[in-house]
Amino acid sequence: MVDLPHHLVFFLLIFIVVVVRNRKKLKKAHALLEVKNIEISSKAEELALKNSQLTAFAQYQDSMNSFLVHDLKNPLNTVINFDAGQITQQQAEGVRQSGWQMLQIVSNLLDLGKYEHTSMSLASGDVWLAQIIHQAFNETAYLAEQKNIRLVLHFQTGYLVNADHEIIKRVFVNLFTNAIKYSPAGGHIRIFTELTSASMVKIVVQDEGEGISPDYLPFIFEKFSQEIPRSSGFSVSTGIGLAFCKMAVEAHGGTIGCVSDPGHGSSFWLTLPLAESNALMSDIPFQPDGTPEANPGLQFTPEEKEYLAPYCKALQNIRIYQLTEVKDIVKTIEERSDHLSIWKQLILQALSACNEPKYHELIRLCHDEPI
Repeated sequence: MVDLPHHLVFFLLIFIVVVVRNRKKLKKAHALLEVKNIEISSKAEELALKNSQLTAFAQYQDSMNSFLVHDLKNPLNTVINFDAGQITQQQAEGVRQSGWQMLQIVSNLLDLGKYEHTSMSLASGDVWLAQIIHQAFNETAYLAEQKNIRLVLHFQTGYLVNADHEIIKRVFVNLFTNAIKYSPAGGHIRIFTELTSASMVKIVVQDEGEGISPDYLPFIFEKFSQEIPRSSGFSVSTGIGLAFCKMAVEAHGGTIGCVSDPGHGSSFWLTLPLAESNALMSDIPFQPDGTPEANPGLQFTPEEKEYLAPYCKALQNIRIYQLTEVKDIVKTIEERSDHLSIWKQLILQALSACNEPKYHELIRLCHDEPI
């Protein structure tokens, strides 16, 4: 074996160390390069995705503008094209209804933007369900008359619900507008109710349209939902109205949904909370405005009259516009019987409607026989 000179061995060792070190650096550089390539590839994919999203969003904005213009075009045409010099009662009603339609669309859009990330503020109170339904249908009456569509209530019981009157009325206006839009001429919109618990009532709005496809049904309450037009007649829509309905109903602690069988119509349903002292009064007739009649034929027992006497005496000396004073007295009345519960709620109803004749007639029931 040949012995190498010491200096050659030393240089050989240095060479080996340099080669090993360079290989490690090169391996590390390759690893860093691979990481960079992965990062660049990931960034490229991210940019491609964002570009695709921006393109889709631009198309989406164009389609939403088209939908909104479509929804506003018909009522605007009605407003613009009427003859101001020879306007008839029907034309005046058409203009008024068109104004309501446009206000409804704009209000829904504004509220969705306002409450999308915050809770909806409510001015809740005890209101008659039938009254809200009648008022909502009256606001869509012109549309219904154009197609000869009738509203049919399939319930006789008076439900008091705890709700924001205006917001829930708008929910029904949206539901009725859709039902009228997709129902055939000469059809009916039917309203059903049922108690789902001691504190909630379910309301069903049933139309006679062609229904909604199963594939689209899960998305109808999403904002800006849309569907490819079908021969069934369920046209494209922004979905703003139903998105508002969902937001409003859930703000009340209720739920909303839809059951639809293509070719056999759709049934939109929602639940609302009953008033804490809800009176179920199936024997009380409703007036045309959806409120119960002032004198439901209540007959108090002597004990009930004796209990109510001091309250009625106090109420007789207070005018109906003194809301706080009346409410303070009524709130202290214990609901010891169904008659007292019904009477108490009717007093509050007369108060909210500022119906002084009804108010005094109810007070007289405490000591007089029913008229």
